[in-house]
Order: sequence, then structure tokens, then C-alpha cells
Amino acid sequence: MVSIITRAGKGTPLTHDEMDTNLNNIKTAFEADRYAAAVLADQPVAYWRFNEEYGTTKIPDASGNGNYLTLSGSMMPMRGGLSASGDRGMSNNGTGISGTPAATLWSVFPVGNNVTMEGMAKLFSTTSYFPLFEFSSVSSSGLDRIGIRICDNGKYAPSLAFFSSAGAGAYVQAPVSLNLYDWVHVAATYNGSTAILYINGTPVAQVATAVTLSTTARSYGGVLKDPYSDSVGTAIIDEIAFYNTCLSADRIALHARLAAGAFA
Repeated sequence: MVSIITRAGKGTPLTHDEMDTNLNNIKTAFEADRYAAAVLADQPVAYWRFNEEYGTTKIPDASGNGNYLTLSGSMMPMRGGLSASGDRGMSNNGTGISGTPAATLWSVFPVGNNVTMEGMAKLFSTTSYFPLFEFSSVSSSGLDRIGIRICDNGKYAPSLAFFSSAGAGAYVQAPVSLNLYDWVHVAATYNGSTAILYINGTPVAQVATAVTLSTTARSYGGVLKDPYSDSVGTAIIDEIAFYNTCLSADRIALHARLAAGAFA
């Protein structure tokens, strides 16, 4: 028995090209759902998907924990990092956007000094010390900061860096430069003794350090803008998640594969 797929409400069969397009749309939407499902299965304490409309300033928390993100500067939606056509990310369009997570985030984060941060980014330009997402509890550089940023040190520019803090902290910098205009999945983990940086699911750098991660609510947010120097690059970010656990290398690799649209 042969089934013929027709247009909704009409009896005209679909062409091969139309069928291919429909199947690809279903496949990409399924992949995006698989990515979100993998993130949620690892129980993030905050998960910002940035699928909202232009001008949104309060980004809901898809983890269900109520740890929304408040933006100063309205969201500018762009095509997101996942393959589904309806996925959006947030762009700063070369201007400053900063944000602050709900104070409730720090009541559950971090636990036992375990932490994972991950997200997706597409860079269009770089400048010195330009955060993708970074939060601080004081208005002074280098204290109680946690996040991932672009770091230009003249040798590896641009590179991704991970900051965990309480005065002194882990600083992990990628040994390679990032390509402009390409989506990258980036993650950082800390287990109380070692910080590891991942790019597209591959560990690229690590440092052994023992720091105490402060649970003080971070009231200064660097989201595509440095809250201290107003240093701004141009980028799109998407699917930002924080965890109070140290995800395994296998789980991060799975997330990165799904982010790239590959089936595990």
C-alpha cells in the first residue's frame, strides 16, 4: 500500500522537493527539542532560551526554577544557534545589553562548589574583555565573578575564558582563536579543584585551583557588555544554562552534538 501525502485541505500531492522540505523541517525541530530535553535532563538551576519577542526585558527561566534574567537594554532577537527555523537567540547589535539573574538563583547555586555553565555564541566582532554572560556581586573587577567571556590578551584573541571567584579564582583560557560568524557551543565546569573549558564538546584547557564560590547574589550582570568598562563586541548568544553540578565530559559532548544538529 502506497501513502500519498497531500497539502492540508487539498487533494494535490506534494512534490518531492516539498516533501524533502517538510521532512527537514520536522527533523530540525526534533533536534532542537532533543537539545532542550538533554539540558533539562541534567537539571539546570537556570536556563534562558531567548525565544522571546523584540524588546523583551524579562527573560523567563525554562528550567522551571523561576530564575528569570532581567535585561537592561531590550532583547534583539536573531536566528538562534539551533537548527530549528523558529529558534531565536539574543543579539546586542553592537550596543550594550547587560542583565541580572533573579537573586533566588544564588540560593541554590553553587552547591558543594560544583558548577557548570554552557551556552552558544556567534561572534561578529571582538574587543578586549567582552563577556558573553558574566555576573558579579560587586562593582569592581575581579571579585565574585562567574561567567564566560571573550578575552583578548594579544596572543589568543579572541579566546574564551572562565572565571570563578571570591577574590581569586580559576581562569581558563582557550589555546586557540575563535572564528567569527560561526556558532560555537561553549561550556565550563568546576568541581572544587579543577576548572575545565570545553569548545564544541571538546575539552581545550583546564587549570587546577581551589576556590570558594560565593553564594552572594550577583547584582551586576555582564550580558554582551562589560558592566565595568562598557567593553562591547557584537554577537548573538543562545541557550544559556547554569547548573549546580559538575556535568561529565560525556554529557557536555552530547549537548554539543545536539546543538550542532547531530544525532547521538
